[in-house]
Amino acid sequence: MKYFSALQREKTGENLNERSTIPSLVSLTLWYSGLSLVEVIAISIEDCLFNQAFAGDQITLTLTGCNATNIASGDILCDISVPSPVTTRFQAKVVVFANVQIPLTRGFQVVLHCKNLQKQATISKLISQLDKSTGRVTKTKPRCLAANSSGIVEIETSKPISIELYSEYKDLGRIMLRYRGATVAAGLVIDQF
Repeated sequence: MKYFSALQREKTGENLNERSTIPSLVSLTLWYSGLSLVEVIAISIEDCLFNQAFAGDQITLTLTGCNATNIASGDILCDISVPSPVTTRFQAKVVVFANVQIPLTRGFQVVLHCKNLQKQATISKLISQLDKSTGRVTKTKPRCLAANSSGIVEIETSKPISIELYSEYKDLGRIMLRYRGATVAAGLVIDQF
């Protein structure tokens, strides 16, 4: 699957997550507060035009079919034949860090980080608590996840986000949960709804 993430308003400094060839005038889909069809007119690296780019290249894309003011960091640009999945609810296997003062509970408000994406989210369910060393379920439907624990939680966002299962696409399947400026947990997306 070809993904181009971390779009910036000026569409410069792109990071490609996979080796990709983007010929001029190719149609791609762009997810930014809604699905849009865009075309790549040109690819440039350090002000030189190219017809392809590779993972790790810092590129500038010239696009048509979208309004540049609507594009923000964290938006996803992908191949039209394999669109990125979009969801407002997903399950993640998380590890709660040692510095957490308040345990994670149902209804806990966090800021979700996935690559450059930052969205308000809520922990809507605590599904199970896991043993940190074996990964086996030690308790189903726990009341909370305290510091130095791990578990499976369901996370809900107010707006749709483009996120992948970790098993299918590792770069877009990792998440961080932050609360009041501190990282409280990290995890892997295991299911989407």
